[in-house]
Amino acid sequence: HARAAPLLAALGPLLPNLPASANLATVGAPLLRDASGLFLADGAGERVVAVNETEPSSVIAYALCTAAYAEQLAALQEAAGAGPCAALVSPARTHVEVPFAVPRGSRVAARVTVHYAVQFRALRDMAFSEEEFVASLRRCRKWDSTGGRSGSTWEKTLDDRFVIKRIQRVEMDSFVEEFAPLYFQYLAKAYYHNLPTAIAKILGVYSINYKSASKTIKQDIIVMENLFYNRSISKIYDLKGSVRNRYEKSSASVMLDVNLLHAMYENPLSVDEHSMAMLTMAVWNDTLFLSTLNVMDYSLIVGIDEGSGELVVGVIDYIRKYTWDKQLEKWFKSQTGGSTQPTVISPKNYKDRFRAAMFNYFIMVPGKATRVVSPASPKFRDDWSSGLLRVAPLQ
Repeated sequence: HARAAPLLAALGPLLPNLPASANLATVGAPLLRDASGLFLADGAGERVVAVNETEPSSVIAYALCTAAYAEQLAALQEAAGAGPCAALVSPARTHVEVPFAVPRGSRVAARVTVHYAVQFRALRDMAFSEEEFVASLRRCRKWDSTGGRSGSTWEKTLDDRFVIKRIQRVEMDSFVEEFAPLYFQYLAKAYYHNLPTAIAKILGVYSINYKSASKTIKQDIIVMENLFYNRSISKIYDLKGSVRNRYEKSSASVMLDVNLLHAMYENPLSVDEHSMAMLTMAVWNDTLFLSTLNVMDYSLIVGIDEGSGELVVGVIDYIRKYTWDKQLEKWFKSQTGGSTQPTVISPKNYKDRFRAAMFNYFIMVPGKATRVVSPASPKFRDDWSSGLLRVAPLQ
């Protein structure tokens, strides 16, 4: 009995509907099923995941633990070919449907679609083990991404390692049908050729379908790396290279472009020569890639780590394409007159504006390796087929 209270207390957050009268003698499968909304069989490898319908990451974690997923993934990996590079750039649409095991007679039906399972698994294997990924996804919490204006719903895993974003169906269709294959090719090229990129990595894309007697849930979800994981971030900037509607009054929010311009006189974003070169090339490469896909409205997120004094940067919100509604909005605003630039511009113009602004937002300071040389005028070809830009190592 001395151990009963701590055990039941630990079950509380996992099982929000657990009655207060529950005790160890009554905690069986039927009660757990009623308390959780969906109580599932053990996953592959004897891993157990408690599923809570209010925490989408737990549903994904369970799907990745099932024997059905493991079997389908193994068959698709074999078909894709040997080696992580071959798996990452495989043109096959390796989607895996994972139906959930529910008790016989249950009125609950659930399934998860794991999009591009082979490619995303190869991408994750470059950074961490699948066990770590699943362990993090078992629990998540609501997260207010202050400063974002997309209207999306966000969660973070409890260990802060990954960000879960619920996206609109049009964004999901765009990513799965057009964006994903080129995204994998781009990351493979950057990884295996050691080319600078600042894109915040999407590590998995999933569709959740859940139906019970009382509710139906359909969610399209992306899981991304948290750029600020294990960091002591004191201030965050979300930068787009524009000054229109880019000022945040609240000091507790994510700062925007105009806030940075005001702060540059006293607290500029200072970087050394090598870091400036890497950042410039990364922004050049990423914007070139995104513009070829007609993607716009992305941001450079910048976090100031007060512990190390480092700047943590990444390109985010890059799956929004320049669709007909954006073109119509641009045309309508251009007809209203005025000398200010419309808020919606073409992907090419957005790329050019973004590059110029990011170069000016960061102040280069001399370091130990700084050398004074004659100014060079390289003519970079803005042609995706010609390859990405490289950064020459310091002598």
